[in-house]
Amino acid sequence: MFSERKTVTEIDCEADGAVLILDTILRKWKGSDASREMLRTMRVLDLASGSGDSHTIFTTWYPHFSRLCATHGADVVAIDINPQKGDDKTMFTWAQADLVDVVLNQGLQNLQILKERKFDLIHSANFVGRNYYPELLFQLNERGVTMKRFEDNFLEQAGALLAEDGVMTIDTQDPCALSSFQSIFYTKKQDAIIPLI
Repeated sequence: MFSERKTVTEIDCEADGAVLILDTILRKWKGSDASREMLRTMRVLDLASGSGDSHTIFTTWYPHFSRLCATHGADVVAIDINPQKGDDKTMFTWAQADLVDVVLNQGLQNLQILKERKFDLIHSANFVGRNYYPELLFQLNERGVTMKRFEDNFLEQAGALLAEDGVMTIDTQDPCALSSFQSIFYTKKQDAIIPLI
């Protein structure tokens, strides 16, 4: 934990989208009375979190979700292919890792930063699913791996890191482009990953 928390200063569509996503996750998981205050006791894993260096020709992905959770007291671990920059280096715990290589070869649970850890909330947006990371398909095709196989491995490995009764959201679509985002929610009950309805 950090003795001093930074605040989110960049208010834009992506940062506001992180607020929408987080509030929706908390309400779906904990009910209509859920608030961000409950993050103070939570462990959060943000896979393909974004960093100031995460970009394509269309956009740059910043770790807004990680920032938001950290500012509300969560113990956040963010993983991205690029290193974190500036205040993000001290706002939350982070690791630089190629998630495609990790998922296909060693497994998420074998990353040093994730060994023997469980998370209450696991989040991954704009990486797999309908709104996948554009470079992902190219990387998988180069390795002869189908998107379905990769997504199944990713979901299984991420699910293994989820704490009992935790929540995992995968495939969050960009809230800047939609009036409401869509996500797939899972929870863990009796060591089984099941859809959260």
